[in-house]
Amino acid sequence: MFSLTSMQLHSQTLRAFLRSLCKEYTVGTQKLNRPSHSFITLGIVARRFGTTTATFATNQKSSSNTTLTKISRCIQDCTNTSQEQPTILVLCGAGVSVAAGIPDFRTPGTGLYDNLQRYNLPYPEAVFDVNYFREYPQAFMALSKEIWPGLERPCDDDTTSDSHSTTSPSPTLTHSFLALLEKKNLLLRCYTQNIDGLEVIGGVSPSRIVECHGHFRSASCIHCGAQGCIERVKRYVLGDKNVTSSPFLLPGEPPICDVCKIGYVKPDIVFFGEQLPSRVNQLLEGDLKAAKLLIIMGTSLQVGKFIKVAPNDENTRTVKFCLLHQILLMSRANFHAFITAPVAMIPNQVPYSCRRILLNHELVGHLNITETKEEEPRDLFHSGDCDSSVQAICRELNWEDELYQQNESSRSNNRK
Repeated sequence: MFSLTSMQLHSQTLRAFLRSLCKEYTVGTQKLNRPSHSFITLGIVARRFGTTTATFATNQKSSSNTTLTKISRCIQDCTNTSQEQPTILVLCGAGVSVAAGIPDFRTPGTGLYDNLQRYNLPYPEAVFDVNYFREYPQAFMALSKEIWPGLERPCDDDTTSDSHSTTSPSPTLTHSFLALLEKKNLLLRCYTQNIDGLEVIGGVSPSRIVECHGHFRSASCIHCGAQGCIERVKRYVLGDKNVTSSPFLLPGEPPICDVCKIGYVKPDIVFFGEQLPSRVNQLLEGDLKAAKLLIIMGTSLQVGKFIKVAPNDENTRTVKFCLLHQILLMSRANFHAFITAPVAMIPNQVPYSCRRILLNHELVGHLNITETKEEEPRDLFHSGDCDSSVQAICRELNWEDELYQQNESSRSNNRK
């Protein structure tokens, strides 16, 4: 399954999801062999569903202190059983880097997508769309200057005496928590949706990181795939006149590939329309099997979060219709992302025996945090920002001093 391209994987997943809907609402499945037919079938199912309604079961949040105790116990259990093989899998989103001054993507008002109007994009996600980049690369090049790791940015502190003071994002306490998990031989792998590289700067070994959406450490041509010079791209982003004075390029355009002489060279971050790094396919299947605990931090799970629905859920009918409704309302870019980004599916792919912990401002995904008299829930949710959550967890585990020491060490190294 994981050897397939992301498009193949999600086209198959989408068609399987649609077949289950068609069977439930008595719609023919003869034309589900191509993705283009899937949208048509969604409309048919929506009409067949009619006006049937139902309500979601409301998950009751556990008290904060009780939840923290249970979370620390889960981590402690992994400490007792991971002498040979680390068993904690981590999925990180943009929320883990917000404290470093890097905006997330979807928070209304402050998110990156809400602040792209100045680039006159047809839709916010176009800045990361490879087809849009082929025609109008200037928007991404301008944005790169703001999000490129290691580039100093103007300091937001108005009290500084130096009006030209600059700052570079440093690892947060959450990044230090990941490094601490590795030091204690607990971190099986961290799958990060971020492109800021702060996990590695924070002390996590590159072998323990899968940067699912790529990074800014290398570059390649979007036409022929030939490797390019990332430092050259960086100089173009910075507007270095010594390298951007080519008469064949408009202001703000990236360099042209030296091999094919056709395609633009861009950093190796994954755009909509591109395949995920091969490292995802190489490691994910084995990591899913080995995981005993999944920690999800600072992510909306918005892309692909509704691909898999528990078959025995009493609210399955309602869940399916609500997901169907969301798909129908998707923009073109979001629908493309839905069928091409399996990263957000990780919580649905771990074995049922794997406990799941969510550290986030809000409850996302299909987590079951409802506690019964017979058993405690498989999933645990602690509401709040990531840094505050890991501080509280480390306090429960008596790791707090180690957390601060790790953070100070990584921040000091980043300033050198």
